[in-house]
Amino acid sequence: MANGQRVDYARVSTSGQDLSPQKERLANCEKIFEENASGAKGTVRPALNSQLMRNPQLSYAG
Repeated sequence: MANGQRVDYARVSTSGQDLSPQKERLANCEKIFEENASGAKGTVRPALNSQLMRNPQLSYAG
């Protein structure tokens, strides 16, 4: 991602949940990575992991 570009990550745990409220709060981001993945420890999150690998300056507390 370009310097200064705001990037964020939105996730829901089940297919019955809706990302819309999170996306509304992140409306000022240039890019939002979305995922439907459990919050259980050890869950693989491909969208999050790919961004952390591509952008080592990003941090994630999860």
